[in-house]
Amino acid sequence: MARYPAFVDYAVKNMNGSSGRQRVSAETVGQYRLPLFDKHSLVLFKEVVSPMFLKMRYNSLENMRLAELRDALLPKLMSGEIDVSAVQL
Repeated sequence: MARYPAFVDYAVKNMNGSSGRQRVSAETVGQYRLPLFDKHSLVLFKEVVSPMFLKMRYNSLENMRLAELRDALLPKLMSGEIDVSAVQL
């Protein structure tokens, strides 16, 4: 939504606050009218984006696991408890 030109235009026109801290209220954003799509278009959209969202979920879970592994291994590598100097890549 933040890149959709019609929404950006709507948000800019409805900003309030001082010039350095202008913002749009949640209520104003909630009043923005989204276009209605027919059921067929929504089904097609879902078919395209569902695999993308699934991949994003898997990537997020993998990132969390890798961060946990890094956090567990890094102190042991830094202290010399684990030595990987003989590992060939």
